[in-house]
Amino acid sequence: MIHLKMMTKFSDTKYYNVTCICCGKLFRSKTPNKRLCSDKCLEEQRKKKMAEHDEKRSCFTASCIICGKMFRGKEPRQGIKKRRTCSPKCQHSLSLDTDPGLIFGLKITTLKE
Repeated sequence: MIHLKMMTKFSDTKYYNVTCICCGKLFRSKTPNKRLCSDKCLEEQRKKKMAEHDEKRSCFTASCIICGKMFRGKEPRQGIKKRRTCSPKCQHSLSLDTDPGLIFGLKITTLKE
């Protein structure tokens, strides 16, 4: 008996016909504000937004703190540090280096007495 009441409750739900902004497919939704029809379209939309964001970031030129080679990169996203090395090989060398001055990009000199 309870099961029948639940079924009638759900059958009264109003559905809206909505067009997906990604693929253009017409789909049914319980809310009129839903804009994407599937997880696949959601992922496509995220990739598109990230590509647009990456195009807006400005480029920089710097020299590698390990080998001195000049390299180009894009300004990092918020909260991420700017690249200081030209390649993964130099990045690995930096992580193995024990000199704290080099890790922070500082040149430490000792005073002789």
